[in-house]
Amino acid sequence: MVAFCVLFAGILVFSAGSGGMTHGLMGNAELAAITNIRFVENVTTGDTIKVTIRNSGTSMVTIAEGFSNEIKATNINSGQSFIIPKASYLEITLTFPNKTLVYGTQQQVKLITTRGNTVVYSMMYNSDSTSQYDPLKDDIIPTPSTFYLAPLPYEQEQAKVLFATLVLTVIADVGACLFANHVIHPRNRRELFILLFFVTIIVIFAIIAAVFSILFPPQPIGLM
Repeated sequence: MVAFCVLFAGILVFSAGSGGMTHGLMGNAELAAITNIRFVENVTTGDTIKVTIRNSGTSMVTIAEGFSNEIKATNINSGQSFIIPKASYLEITLTFPNKTLVYGTQQQVKLITTRGNTVVYSMMYNSDSTSQYDPLKDDIIPTPSTFYLAPLPYEQEQAKVLFATLVLTVIADVGACLFANHVIHPRNRRELFILLFFVTIIVIFAIIAAVFSILFPPQPIGLM
């Protein structure tokens, strides 16, 4: 009985400590975020938004559709592939029909990847977010800028809290097993272990959910 409890506790601690459970579960997911948008004026091809995207995942991200205030960009999939390699930044261009973007209004840019994930970012279209059209800068096909892939501070804090929560929960589980083993007759040990196993699973996830909901409230997607 005690051996089973200790084994189960060891598996939980090892899972949390060997490489970061949070990062491991998200390693193959798309982790793209819009870091900046700027509105380019006096472009002959139409209203233009330059969107900078950061891909901090372990696989490339391909943009399938782009919108501004739910109006679809006209240049998606028409000659230029918007592919952001892993661990890199890329500025892409969204083009809209003339007079689509209204100066002085809030514009919500939404990108949809080929996997169906959505990334959004909002900014006021005013003088602070506007640049004049410069063919030497705005007509060049952008090259991805690679960055060192490291956990963000927010992710590091999540990993620390997750590991600490698991360790404390495991200690409590071992203590509960030892106490129950001491007070309950030996012939009931198997049933006791099965019961404690499932109860412990429920308690662990309940504690983690409670801790994360308090310390790490949901954040807007794309505002990184």
